[in-house]
Amino acid sequence: MKLFVFVLLLSTALSTALFAVSVKAATETVYIRDVIYVPLRVGQSNEHRILHQGIPSGTALERTEVNDETGFSRVRTPKGLEGWIQNQYLVTEPIARDQLRDLQGQFANLQNDYGAAQQNLAGDIQTASVATTKIRQLEQERIDLSTELSRITELAANVIQIDQQNESLQTEIVALNQQIDDLVVVNANLQDTANQTWYMIGAGTIFLGLILGLWLGRQMYTRRDPGWS
Repeated sequence: MKLFVFVLLLSTALSTALFAVSVKAATETVYIRDVIYVPLRVGQSNEHRILHQGIPSGTALERTEVNDETGFSRVRTPKGLEGWIQNQYLVTEPIARDQLRDLQGQFANLQNDYGAAQQNLAGDIQTASVATTKIRQLEQERIDLSTELSRITELAANVIQIDQQNESLQTEIVALNQQIDDLVVVNANLQDTANQTWYMIGAGTIFLGLILGLWLGRQMYTRRDPGWS
């Protein structure tokens, strides 16, 4: 009898251990697969009482245990209700409907981004066109300024040459003015000398005229009065 009890206890312990090994304690998120409604039960069989008559497909559940032998998983609903659901109704990824909805949302966002990108591209093209026009204008202005700079440089060279010529002419003018002043002085001296000469000539002429007059008068008087001699 004791041996039977021992064997029974040992078998129970082994079964419990195997059951514990088969139960996964890791927590993960699972989803109700593409089934309209799935019942949530209090136990790991279809005979156990139903806690929730039908959880709609796509509902995200928190799975806390998995029993591969019974084919049930222990889950928790978003509202905190805990129970057992058959593993065949659970998937680890969102159902196709939800994935399609997400993809449609992503596609809509991509379309919006594409539209915005097209608008930005159009704006960039317009900006690039304006920038190209501005660059051409600046290039033409640069060419015009370069031409004007060459002209001004040439004029500046001519002005420098003209200034040098003016300085040379100014020097010549100063020299000529000095020569003119010297000639004026010489001319004035010559005029003074000429005046003096003409004065002396005039005085000499008058003196000679007086002498000649006296001599002629004496000669005439001597002819009239012979006794004067």
